[in-house]
Amino acid sequence: MAITFQNRLWGPVGENVTNSSLSQSGDPTTINNSTSFPAKYSDDYEIFNNSVINIPTGHHRGDTPRITVPLPGSTWCVRWYIWFPVIPTGNGERRWIARIGGHGITVHQTAAGNFYSNLSLYDISATEITSTGAGGTAHQTGQWLRYEIRYQNNGNPEVRIWPLHQTSSPRIIPFSGVNLSGPFEITGYRYRRRTLLQWGSTGSAVVALQEDLIALGYDLGAAGADGIFGDATYYAVLEFQQTHGITPQDGEAGNETLAAIDIARGRSYPSLYVSHVAVSDGSWIGPADPPPPPVPEPPGPHWSIGMDMFSDYAQ
Repeated sequence: MAITFQNRLWGPVGENVTNSSLSQSGDPTTINNSTSFPAKYSDDYEIFNNSVINIPTGHHRGDTPRITVPLPGSTWCVRWYIWFPVIPTGNGERRWIARIGGHGITVHQTAAGNFYSNLSLYDISATEITSTGAGGTAHQTGQWLRYEIRYQNNGNPEVRIWPLHQTSSPRIIPFSGVNLSGPFEITGYRYRRRTLLQWGSTGSAVVALQEDLIALGYDLGAAGADGIFGDATYYAVLEFQQTHGITPQDGEAGNETLAAIDIARGRSYPSLYVSHVAVSDGSWIGPADPPPPPVPEPPGPHWSIGMDMFSDYAQ
């Protein structure tokens, strides 16, 4: 196995992650950090007693921090550690943890409280690409997990997941017919899979959207939150998308727009934490090595006082 890139993702606690700070913790790479929701170094959940990176979610994927991971070619394996929080199940809650060109990696918590992963086109409304038959041992959220995705340039990527540094009993999630290429980015965007709301939609979901828009200061006219997605709701959604840089700006309330409204309404969501990213030329990578012990300080000057120092004065 040849490691082509590795970075421990450590840095000064509380400081924003920068290209300069990343160059101090391993092979240099870049971060597209967010002004509103910046990634920071944190000691909330340490590995090897060192800081990790907290990646909060932004209003949209482009407003969420993204760390570039250079791939060696068309055959590769990427490993990183992820602290995935315990999150609600049954409401479509998702985290987008990586992007590979035109595809993304999504993760969620199952009804049993386990961590699970799918692939998707880089289209937040697209149907997720499910495994051809997951196996191995399931692992709970709310702990450090080691995530590896391996691609052999054959359209059949495979994911393996272990708790922290464990080397046995992985969760194995294979995929078929998915060709991956392009830049690899580690991220942490949060959203929910919900029904698209657009002009003509009706019902309780539209009422909830309208109530949020009114609370945010948008004028829906005399009808208010009437459960009918008409012109006033359309233009309010369009203005919200323009204000927050959401694309496409189409006046439709899809997953990304609804997730941004959640944040604008002050609904807070736990962040992801990441650490110890590494890339190989195609072999599984395994756990990160602990840091070397600190080099001891060299001994200081040693003074020895003997009686001969005073012999001249005694004569």
